[in-house]
Amino acid sequence: MHRHLRTSLFCICCLFSAPIIRGQTSLYSVGGDESTAPCFFQASDGNLYGGSSYGGEKFNPITLAAPSSFPLSSCNFIQGTDTNFYAWGSEGNIAITKVTLAGQNATLLTVPDSVYIGSILQATDGNFYGVAESGGAYNYGMIFKFTSAGVYSVLYSFTDGPDGAGPIYLVQGTDGALYGATDFSIFRCTLAGQLSVVSSSFSASVMGLNGIFYGLDSSDNFASVNSAGVQTQLASPADIGNLTTDFVGTVYLEGPFYIDGDGNIYGQATGSNSENDSIEALIEFYPTGGGQVVTLFDEGVNGGGYPGGNSAQYSLAGNGTFFGVYSYGDGDQSSDEEIYEIAGAAVPPISIGFSAAQVTAGETTTLSWHVPAESSGTMNVCFASGNWSGIMAGSGSITAAAPTTPGTYLYALTCGGTETNVAYLYVAVPQVTLAISPTTFALGQPVTVTATVTGNSGTPTGNLSLNLTGASNVSYSLPLNSKGTASVTTNVTGIPAGEYTVTATYPGSARYASAASTPIKLDILAIRNGTLTFFNATPTTVSPGQTVTLTASLEGTAVAGNVAFFAEGQPIGTATLSQLGGANHTATLALVVPQVPGGNYLLIATYEGNDEFAPSSNTATVTVTGPLANTLTLTASPNPVTPPASLTLTATQAQASGKPVPTGSVDFYLGSTFLGASSLNGSGTATFTYSTSGLAAGTDSFTANYAGDANYTNTTASTTVTVN
Repeated sequence: MHRHLRTSLFCICCLFSAPIIRGQTSLYSVGGDESTAPCFFQASDGNLYGGSSYGGEKFNPITLAAPSSFPLSSCNFIQGTDTNFYAWGSEGNIAITKVTLAGQNATLLTVPDSVYIGSILQATDGNFYGVAESGGAYNYGMIFKFTSAGVYSVLYSFTDGPDGAGPIYLVQGTDGALYGATDFSIFRCTLAGQLSVVSSSFSASVMGLNGIFYGLDSSDNFASVNSAGVQTQLASPADIGNLTTDFVGTVYLEGPFYIDGDGNIYGQATGSNSENDSIEALIEFYPTGGGQVVTLFDEGVNGGGYPGGNSAQYSLAGNGTFFGVYSYGDGDQSSDEEIYEIAGAAVPPISIGFSAAQVTAGETTTLSWHVPAESSGTMNVCFASGNWSGIMAGSGSITAAAPTTPGTYLYALTCGGTETNVAYLYVAVPQVTLAISPTTFALGQPVTVTATVTGNSGTPTGNLSLNLTGASNVSYSLPLNSKGTASVTTNVTGIPAGEYTVTATYPGSARYASAASTPIKLDILAIRNGTLTFFNATPTTVSPGQTVTLTASLEGTAVAGNVAFFAEGQPIGTATLSQLGGANHTATLALVVPQVPGGNYLLIATYEGNDEFAPSSNTATVTVTGPLANTLTLTASPNPVTPPASLTLTATQAQASGKPVPTGSVDFYLGSTFLGASSLNGSGTATFTYSTSGLAAGTDSFTANYAGDANYTNTTASTTVTVN
């Protein structure tokens, strides 16, 4: 099940929605001298496990601590109901290895002949079944069977006749039979080895909740086929171009696919953009038609890389989160990589939770679970682990008293050996929340840290520990106040600059168990002595059409990057810093003053910062000569008015500081009908008298338009008059 090839799917273009609904979030970054597994699967203990030829790894997606080594050599493994991993190699005389969660591994058996194992599953009878593309009596592939004790046998040998050859996929249906696919056929095989062909022109990658198979037909179209062998084409590779304009040229559709709790199918589309950068898109497909882009990986945007390097590697966890690895290089051991998640992208294939997860010791609570995807092939065998155990039905609930010892208790449900969801029961465990602002700052700059501890048995008391791990590992003790909150604003000093993960930990008390907050990432910059120390405009007084030069200077030998310029909050340009000599760096921007009203304009230069220097800014003022835009007001009296009374319209043009009184005339309008004009007096006011004898009862709009003079621009004002 863990041959995570690049996959994709698409449906009728008019039924798709193009916006990206989820973005990937980095959980852990791996430098070029390190390497991480190209795939991760969430197991029954809540940790992620992955394998590669460089060595497998174990990673906790909650604590975000650095991955630890684990003996898995590839992405080919499932978890059995005994919680052990059953892993296999790629090809040759393949050894199937049993690996415990503690990392103890031993060879269980060696599959004879030179074969390529497509997938392995654990069936409802407790035995393991797999398919190999070669081997068997005729060397056209086989279905094989083995027990957890290593007893091996061939269940069926393919003949390259109507039954096909080279099986690559296997699933157990709700009828207990095994279903699978050869290169271009779908078969059904009982656990006793009796095989029949469902379809002879289709290669399935997954069985949906509706019992319909989905995959690629002989022309690489995405299609479906039902149990009667009726095939329906859903999308061709060319259709993917209608989903997003990011793709240019050929798009490839590949399998297998994932099924979520609603029966929607997830896969991947691959291709390139107009810059010939590689693009991979995670797509959600609806079995009834339609779909949407979940997220895009663009080689030219996402750091020059893409998921898994040369092939996408991601898995769907039981809680609906996709986990994967993003490679910035060529996908080899020297690449920079990130372990990422796409949270909330899919409906959880496994739902599990407590009616009350935060309880006191001995309090009654109910654990409920539901697995809607039994017929998808990964959900027929579900087992409980953690603080419960046993083979579980697809849905159920248990009501019991909580443990009497304070602590956090894990209840995991793993189905099909590939998907796990967990529920936590907190017995007298407080909740710790942590907030830090800002999360990117320079050494010596102020930062505010607020941590709150809450519980259901009174306010927690004592101290909590603020733990920073990264460039240096340090801890700080913070006292809780009477409300269970610790808050401090301080200038961070005395630690190296770099990336840190910060967690607030409550050590516990007589009433409460220990607890920790969700980690927060910090980026602390090393600031020596460089800030944006100088910014001016030359000349400082300009007219529209004239060129003004903006100059920003910074000090510091390691200063690099760009300076952005703004006028009255609006961006007007960007310039790159260049070294003039010594420690001085300057960014210069020359621009032509547009046709704007006269007045004083606030300019801001902002330095974006780098690994050595924090962002900084400075201001300057430039005066633009020319007419000013000032306010015109219009009033009407009386208002309301009763015909045939006269209506007096009064327009006043405000005088700007340091400028003469406005001169000229004002035109008056009723709607769009010109009524007449009146000159401004020495106070900047013009009046116009209008007879209302011709007005009907209702509401009318009057407008005044000032044409402007040498000191003021054209302005307009309106007022509404009620006619009785």
